[in-house]
Amino acid sequence: MKKITTLLIAVFFTALSFAQDAWKTVQVMDKVTVQMPQIPIKENRAGQNMQVCKSADSSVLMVMSIDFTPFGLDENMLSSMVPTQEFKDQFKGGMVGKMPNSTILDESFSMLQDKYHVYNYTIEMSKDAKKIKMYLMTVFYKSYSVAFYYTEGEKANKAEKDKFFSSVKIVD
Repeated sequence: MKKITTLLIAVFFTALSFAQDAWKTVQVMDKVTVQMPQIPIKENRAGQNMQVCKSADSSVLMVMSIDFTPFGLDENMLSSMVPTQEFKDQFKGGMVGKMPNSTILDESFSMLQDKYHVYNYTIEMSKDAKKIKMYLMTVFYKSYSVAFYYTEGEKANKAEKDKFFSSVKIVD
């Protein structure tokens, strides 16, 4: 009887750990998805719609999209501008301007699914005498930039950050 009870307890805790690790697929916008540790809360900050969730270690995962058509850029115009150094510099300048007390530690440019341009940044921000590290992956899709933010919590969790960013999918 003792062995059966021990086995049931082990099965219960194993199932519980799998349940906690089951990430949710989140629809960011038409045909764009990402996985997050839980269903995010929809928020509106300064006129921007975003989806935000916190992980178990207090890391913050956030997604938001910006439509460039109000700025006069359609899909073709944006796709021709995104790979240029001039656009990269303007994008970075606008982003840094909105993040006081921040420093870009690293930046790189890549492609998602061999089709969509991606800007990657590692940013260190100072807030209340505390340094916070944030990772930003911006994917350019149609006339949008879709930004995926991962802000480290109490301890760096590279596996969680990598899982979040590698789960971004666009289904055309």
